[in-house]
Amino acid sequence: MSNKLPNILLSSEIDFPSILVGDHLALDFTNTIAAPKGELIEWIGTGVDLLEWLFIVKVISSSERVLISSKWSSNDIDEVAREAREMREWFREIIVRIKDHGRGALMLSDIEKMNDLLSLEKIERYIEPGKNGEQIQLEARRLWNEPRELLVPIVSSMAELLAEGDLDLIRECKNEICTLWFYDRTKGHRRMWCSPTMCGNRAKVAAFRERQRIDLSDS
Repeated sequence: MSNKLPNILLSSEIDFPSILVGDHLALDFTNTIAAPKGELIEWIGTGVDLLEWLFIVKVISSSERVLISSKWSSNDIDEVAREAREMREWFREIIVRIKDHGRGALMLSDIEKMNDLLSLEKIERYIEPGKNGEQIQLEARRLWNEPRELLVPIVSSMAELLAEGDLDLIRECKNEICTLWFYDRTKGHRRMWCSPTMCGNRAKVAAFRERQRIDLSDS
């Protein structure tokens, strides 16, 4: 059975790099489906895509990626990718809801779902000698006992954003046809566009053309 999603281009098939403009892992995850050039592109169409994205955003290391790929079947990881896509749309709806109505709009079912996923986290802590041979340092690594644990770092970021983030700084690009979200970390908190080289540049070009049109009509 094909993993191809209907009417959606898979990023792995067209070699389109991940769009990382969210300035927050949860929002970069929300942006893993978008239409930057007019056609809808899916960055998590398969389990391989999910592992690639997690590696790019530094959630898993190259060695963890190899371990996970050898430990679980492609069908198992594909199933996690499917759940990740569903989780992405669920979280996007939450963002819209709390932006409109505040944190009080977060439903008990949303909280329970996040807590259920967070409970999957299995971390092993250990100490090892420091580089100078005198100090020791505390380290931690995920145990990766089951495929769904791949969702834990993502939902952890979602929970952190909802619990501790400034809702006013969670913003959608001002381009009406853009679907990308970002967390405004700029000094003056005046960021309007997903990217100055994408929608920001398009807005400047559109404004320039509009000024030229007005100038020509007045002449």
